[in-house]
Amino acid sequence: APAVGVLTFLLPDLSWEWQFLLFGLLSIATALYWWRRQRTATRPSDQPHLNLRGQELIGKTFVVYEAIVDGRGKIKVADGVWMARGPDTAIGSRVRGVGQQGAILLVEAAE
Repeated sequence: APAVGVLTFLLPDLSWEWQFLLFGLLSIATALYWWRRQRTATRPSDQPHLNLRGQELIGKTFVVYEAIVDGRGKIKVADGVWMARGPDTAIGSRVRGVGQQGAILLVEAAE
């Protein structure tokens, strides 16, 4: 729209039909340019687990905060507590994150 506005300012006798045609062509050209640029600009992240907190926890060791009974309990993660699912484990035992189901961390006994 700004490009057509500039053209209309520079060429005041430009009819509305030409203005409409130029607007359409410039819109399509800009959309195609942006689409191609975005497609080639996508690079793999150097932090693939950014904002995927559960994925960051897999492989790390944690302390059981609330005993895991019947496969469910809580573990201490940094300054918070996460729901955990795994084999029955006593409070204070160490477990390792092995997977994730939504907001629940799957754990196994740490060796």
